[in-house]
Amino acid sequence: MADEALLPIERGRGAAQYVKSHFQPGDLIISGMPHIFEHYAGIPGDYYIDTILTKKITYNERFTEPRFMDKFRGYPTIRSLKELREVTSRGRRTWLIFVPYGGFLELNSPEARVYLNEYAKVVFESYRAKVLLIGGESQPANLAAGYNAE
Repeated sequence: MADEALLPIERGRGAAQYVKSHFQPGDLIISGMPHIFEHYAGIPGDYYIDTILTKKITYNERFTEPRFMDKFRGYPTIRSLKELREVTSRGRRTWLIFVPYGGFLELNSPEARVYLNEYAKVVFESYRAKVLLIGGESQPANLAAGYNAE
C-alpha cells in the first residue's frame, strides 16, 4: 500500500500533465499546491489561491505590487473574490488545479466557489483531483480529446 503522505503528490501527476499538455502562451495557472504542480508539470504556475486565509502565507514587499505569497514557491496569493476576478481577467485562459479537490472547499470562500461554479469549466477530473478552466471560448469544447495520462 502506498505511503499515505505521498498520495496527494501522486494524485497531482495526472492533473499537472493535463495542464502542461494544453497550456498555451497567455494562459495563467493557479494552483492549490504549487510545488506539487511544478514537480509534475515541469512548468511554473502563476498564483496560489486561499480566499479564506486558512494556510500560512507571507507578505512580500519585493513584488512589483507588494502582496502576500505562498510558503512553498513564493507565488502571489489570491486572497479574495475581487483578487480572483482581477487575476482571471489578465489571462487569455486561466487554469485552476486542485489536488486534493477537498482543498478547493477548504481554501475558498463561498463567494469564490460561486464564481468558479459559474465561470469555470471542469476539464480534467480524477480521484480527488480537478482542473478547472476559465475562458477560452474559442477553444474546442472537448479539451480531453487525445489526452492520455501516464
